[in-house]
Amino acid sequence: MKNNRGMTIVELITSIVLVSIILVFMLNLLITLQNFSVQNQNETDLLINQAVIVKAIEKDINEFKLKGVSNCTADDLVQTKKYPVVPNNYSNLYCLKLTFDNTLLEDNIGYLVQYTYNYDNNTIKNVVGYKRESNQTIRESIVKMNPSSNKGKVTSSCSITSFENCSLKIVMPIFDNMGNNYDIIATYIYKAADFSYNKGDAYGFEIK
Repeated sequence: MKNNRGMTIVELITSIVLVSIILVFMLNLLITLQNFSVQNQNETDLLINQAVIVKAIEKDINEFKLKGVSNCTADDLVQTKKYPVVPNNYSNLYCLKLTFDNTLLEDNIGYLVQYTYNYDNNTIKNVVGYKRESNQTIRESIVKMNPSSNKGKVTSSCSITSFENCSLKIVMPIFDNMGNNYDIIATYIYKAADFSYNKGDAYGFEIK
């Protein structure tokens, strides 16, 4: 049987099915492209975070002579010290204290941090950054930190024959939802006699 345009019912149904398939394909393609764009933007943001924070830490390390790393204490976390936690309802906190040569720098304490906080009743924000008094590089991150499964680490090793050439490595682990690595890593070469660090857990950091 044909309609008034000479098209059979079968041909009409076939045409509708083909158009539907094409529309579904185009919709899926648009969704895929949008997801790909979002993923690329997230990767770009994480790479930028990684670069600017590492640069800020290594700038202080190189200019002001790192003297030691240690746990963040309760005293370090009080707001009167301008510690970079905006509200009081933060969680999942990583915190590492960096001490610099006080003969080169009056404000000689820096903090490497990650934390999560409630921006408002409906929004949770993740933050990663480095702060030394008013000098701060604080970035929002798409990654929710989990210190219980991915602890930050501070490791140190010295030459067997000489304690003049020791290497310190600070690693703050950051992984995206796909498991890709965007760690914040800072290294420092020092003399063993001119440096100190406290062993033990430090709000998500493990100092060895």
